Amino acid sequence: MPSRPGSARGAALSAAALLLAAPAWATECAGRIDLAKPLSLATVTGPDRVNFFKSGEADTACPSLAPACRERAYLVAGNPVVVSGTSGAFACATYRGAKGATRSGWLPRAALTEAPAAAPDLDAWTGRWTSGPE
Repeated sequence: MPSRPGSARGAALSAAALLLAAPAWATECAGRIDLAKPLSLATVTGPDRVNFFKSGEADTACPSLAPACRERAYLVAGNPVVVSGTSGAFACATYRGAKGATRSGWLPRAALTEAPAAAPDLDAWTGRWTSGPE
């Protein structure tokens, strides 16, 4: 998906392209995604480490804050994520690391701050657009 380098809208479009290109979120949050809800951007604002939690596929009692549901993988405050759905106190979030690896799973909603949805004006769409090597 093309984006204009350095623009906030370009970052949002890149984040959405990440979800479309990497189907990991579909398995990590299976059956809990509301496709009618638009994707949103959020930032991890919890304590130093915010662990991912297992899905209901791994354990029917999950996601929950129970220690048995906590995974070893975690994010830290300031990490940006794309939220693709929610289930109770949890959000299905996808993070893309600096080396391009992605990780999707359930994060506590209390540890996330969603960015306000922006309605870009027409000028945000004009300019030089680029795309990947494909």
